[in-house]
Amino acid sequence: MPPHVTLSPARFAEAFPFHIAFDRELRLIQTGRTMLKLDATMVPGSAISGHLRIHRPEVSMGFGPLTERPESLFLLEHLRTGLTLRGQVMLLDDGDGAVFLGSPWFTDPKALDEFGLGVDDFAIHDPVVDLLQLLQAQKIALADQRRLAETLTRQRSELRDANRRLGEQNDALARASVKLRAQEAETRKLALVAARTDNAVIITDPKGRVEWVNEGCTRLTGYTLDELRGRTPGSVLQSEETDPATVETIRERLRRQEGFSVEIANRAKDGRAYWVAIEMQPIHDERGQLVNFMAVESDITQRRQAQRRLALQYTVTNVLASASRARDALPLVEKICEALDMRIGSFWEMRSGRCTYLWCPPELRGGAMERACADFRYDLDLPHLQPLARGEPLWIDDLGRMPAFRRREAAVQDGLRAGFALPIQLDGRTIAVLEFAGRVAERSSETMMQVLRSTCDQLSDFAARMRDRRELQRLTDEFEAIFSLSPNGLVAFHQGGYTIANQAMRDLTGFEPEALRAVNEEAFDAMMSALCAADTPWVALSQAGEGDTQVFRLTHPRRRVLARSVRAMHSHGTEIGRIVFLRDITHETEVDRMKSEFLSTAAHELRTPMASIHGFSELLLARDFDDETRRELLETIHKQSSLLVSLVNDLLDLARIEARGGKDFRPKAQPLLPILREAVGSLMVPGDPRKVMLDTSEDSAQAEVDAERLNQAIVNLLSNAYKYSPGGGAIRMTIRQRDDDAGRWVGIAVSDEGIGMSPEQIERLFERFYRADPSGTIPGTGLGMPLVKEITELMGGRVEVRSALGRGTEVTLWLPACASAPQPESAPKPRSAPKPRARRTPTRSRKTDKR
Repeated sequence: MPPHVTLSPARFAEAFPFHIAFDRELRLIQTGRTMLKLDATMVPGSAISGHLRIHRPEVSMGFGPLTERPESLFLLEHLRTGLTLRGQVMLLDDGDGAVFLGSPWFTDPKALDEFGLGVDDFAIHDPVVDLLQLLQAQKIALADQRRLAETLTRQRSELRDANRRLGEQNDALARASVKLRAQEAETRKLALVAARTDNAVIITDPKGRVEWVNEGCTRLTGYTLDELRGRTPGSVLQSEETDPATVETIRERLRRQEGFSVEIANRAKDGRAYWVAIEMQPIHDERGQLVNFMAVESDITQRRQAQRRLALQYTVTNVLASASRARDALPLVEKICEALDMRIGSFWEMRSGRCTYLWCPPELRGGAMERACADFRYDLDLPHLQPLARGEPLWIDDLGRMPAFRRREAAVQDGLRAGFALPIQLDGRTIAVLEFAGRVAERSSETMMQVLRSTCDQLSDFAARMRDRRELQRLTDEFEAIFSLSPNGLVAFHQGGYTIANQAMRDLTGFEPEALRAVNEEAFDAMMSALCAADTPWVALSQAGEGDTQVFRLTHPRRRVLARSVRAMHSHGTEIGRIVFLRDITHETEVDRMKSEFLSTAAHELRTPMASIHGFSELLLARDFDDETRRELLETIHKQSSLLVSLVNDLLDLARIEARGGKDFRPKAQPLLPILREAVGSLMVPGDPRKVMLDTSEDSAQAEVDAERLNQAIVNLLSNAYKYSPGGGAIRMTIRQRDDDAGRWVGIAVSDEGIGMSPEQIERLFERFYRADPSGTIPGTGLGMPLVKEITELMGGRVEVRSALGRGTEVTLWLPACASAPQPESAPKPRSAPKPRARRTPTRSRKTDKR
């Protein structure tokens, strides 16, 4: 591990004279020496709010708001003096305190005197000192220039007066001569000042041609007086990087003989680009005639570079901070171009090597560089692009002089000179490159390269943040899909104080998910307890163990049987809440109940014939009977064995329907009346003299059916009609027809005048193993009506039941009619039959009843 660099408190105070250290209670720990000079009351232990207030950003004075923004720039106002401090707040390593590192924000050197500060009160490394010195030097130079211009004007006026009075008075001539010599001495002093100043001073004739320059001009431009004399400064110093609008402003002011102040880009004799601030003043003689122009030029190159660096940092930080998606950061290309005076900016995706976004001003749209970027493929394996592959920014001083730059000709054609590229890395790999080019060929400073490296880090951090956000969104979407689509009711209680529930929870309990958001476990226990039956009370969640299952019955909003389990939720090994699962097991419970009931019924039905068969066969084996008695016994054995076979066949039919899935079904178009007659003729009900009343008025009705399966279904219906009308009454079978939106239908209705059914019994009529008469007095297994329903639906139809207790039952099989069937004249339209479903072939039934 490299050694830590540490500073003693005294050294730290010397290096940062305006620093302010404070603890979490916002009480001062340590204050810089200059701050103590400004305010001796800023001693350790005093509250920071009694000395400072936050001017920007707009946050409250608290430890959290101050330390949560290490990248933010803070402006603090000293309450006693009104001094504005500019800097950043950094959290100390132990997290128990923070320190504000900054310096005063001055725009005028006079402010030093107002606050009683001198250069020694600042740190040596503080750029404010250089800025103040630069501003002071400029003000001194400008003041000197103004005094020089005023002195020259005054001298000329005095010389004119002296010459006019020369012929009139000899003594006036002597006095004028003395004054002239004094003025010349003063002029030499001013010239000496102009020669020794760091600023460039240029004096031209009325036409703008150079007459005199000082040594500062030679140091700045590289040109001597002999090289400039008789030439206009613009013709020598201006280049293609010079702003034409600024040049036109200078020419217009010169034509109008007016002073002006401008900032302009020039080029020195050695090819170096630099920026100057020009202060130009006209000089007139005593008659008001223009005789000279005097310009004072200050080198502002470093100031411009500092402004560009600050603009770049601000632009990148501001755009990336407000971007929530990758595409939101694309305007950064244009913003960087504006901040650094670049003419074209582009975004390159390294996966394809293509430019996916390009910005340029209107005059460059469709130009050579834009076309070259559209056809170019970025390759980081090229030697001159290796820094980008390593994550380092790349600066090119002059694109036109770099042979390895493949778009060099296009850049030259569009007048582009200097350029730079910023790599965006993710997991140590460059995934994209931002590329910029401008019209000014310039060398990059180490300070600018540091800013560019910092920008690369910001862009890479943004890419990682977007990657993590996409992954988080993917996981969130998957969780929400699973959570919302789960058939089980889910409710999660977080220790943070909020609750989430899915739609299935509402379907099971009637509780809206939004209403559960502010409900804790205790309140949820109370809500569920109100829904549970008394014999299965709700067990509080606090008493539920991990993985334990509780089964309970709900009385409302609907009667259900639910199974509950509870699981803990963990994050990084710490429990963050619990999730409750509610599973609807009503169907499974009912199936278990019906199976138990069926087994009881089936065992009874099997035991009765088996007992008869076993008893009578045992008698035949043990004794000899006459022929008539033996025959009666054998007939009884045969009858009971037939009942046993019928019961077993019903079970096998239901099993085959589920296993075969209708593969044995053989439908064809055929008339229905012959099938009905065959079913009536094959039905034998011992001991019941009633005959089925068959209505043959619709003898032409046809449907596409399997005759054998339809016969099986009708026999089941007729058998039920006989068994469930033990008191007698007519049994009728009728053919009906009707039309609805789904087409034409043919109905086979079987009705009786028997015991009938209640609405609750009708609702469960087609459940397997269910019997409307569980007493056992009417034989049956509860499988007949499910077989009827299955056969009918396999042929594309549906079953319709109408019944009332004590008034009988009517069951209608509605089947799709064939096209050849005649139109019905008038038919009632109860509920329409469903669209035909995939046909499956049922197996044979043995008159097994459902009611």
